[in-house]
Amino acid sequence: MPKHCAGSAFSGTSGRTSRLAGEVNTPIPGPAAQVEYGIFKNWGSIEVQLTALEQNRKANIISNPRVVTVDNREAKIVVGQKIPLIVQDVAGNAVSQLQTIGIQLKCTPHLTADKKIVLDLHPEVSDLSTQSTVQGGVIINTSEADTRVMVDDGQTAVIGGLIRTNDSKVRKGIPLLKDLPLLGFLFRSENMVRQNRELLIFVTPRLMPTLASN
Repeated sequence: MPKHCAGSAFSGTSGRTSRLAGEVNTPIPGPAAQVEYGIFKNWGSIEVQLTALEQNRKANIISNPRVVTVDNREAKIVVGQKIPLIVQDVAGNAVSQLQTIGIQLKCTPHLTADKKIVLDLHPEVSDLSTQSTVQGGVIINTSEADTRVMVDDGQTAVIGGLIRTNDSKVRKGIPLLKDLPLLGFLFRSENMVRQNRELLIFVTPRLMPTLASN
């Protein structure tokens, strides 16, 4: 039976998994213990809370994609960009290779006999590091996890605990004077600011009626 999976990527400035009303939280055991997930029965209540957080500039809804798949068949959602990287092939020659940077979610649904939906989820978040290597290459920061959840038709599973760290340089000083050539450094200061943003991924599977042969 085809399944319609709707997913939303949501980013906030919390250092821990955000708590939303109606959530039943369950930690994921094993290597992915820092990642948490919850199950919501009503997506409408979640949407109201996310909208309120976004209006208060405490969150940002990154994407709201939808895919259709069938039982036991993997679906993949990618929100990001492909960047060219210089790598070496087996012969040692320098070649260009495209690398996906951003948010990726692999989802494989399994339908049980009592019409519950088991989801095998693999979220991955990657971005370019501000650090550089000795050879002048790039460093890609990656956070990923593997988990399995079971939900009813229309329930929403949320994955949290994927932290994205952003380092930025902030310049402060006296207006006009800080921009003077040669002497401007006397009237300004530069500081590195580190911001941790937590990514929450919401997945809502829905059973679709089997299409007629015609």
